[in-house]
Amino acid sequence: MKRTVVIVFGFVLSGCANSRTDTPENAPSVSAHAEPVADDLAALNNEQLGRRLLEDTGGTKVAESVVKAVIEDLTKSQGLDPQKRERLMKDARPDDLVARLVPLYASHLDRDTMIATIRFYESASGRRFSAALPTISNEAVAIGQSWGRGVAARITLELHDAGHD
Repeated sequence: MKRTVVIVFGFVLSGCANSRTDTPENAPSVSAHAEPVADDLAALNNEQLGRRLLEDTGGTKVAESVVKAVIEDLTKSQGLDPQKRERLMKDARPDDLVARLVPLYASHLDRDTMIATIRFYESASGRRFSAALPTISNEAVAIGQSWGRGVAARITLELHDAGHD
């Protein structure tokens, strides 16, 4: 389950965008969905805007990764046989997770903010920013882990020196 916690932490840390694998050089020039173009965003309802924002920030791909990671962790920790693992893979649909995440956007962001954010992520600068986030997130996690080990080592040493074994 440790891996799941790290993945979920990474998901939160990166603002749902750490699943993008595009590099600035090969970032897509247009949004990959069939929804209206950015100029028609005002016609979308809040749920559609939330889904669009989740897609544009890479959150839908993160949901897929989280579901797979949880199933892998369950398989290992519970010693699930291949038949049960396959059943989990079939029944744990990332779309169900995405459907639960979409309302978060509408509840925490107003329409103008969602529209402006979508326009940013669909711009050339937004695509470059999104493409850089996986690297930034991975490096941030590594820095956080190193920092955490240092703090833990310092505290352990201080407690040991103080006789609090």
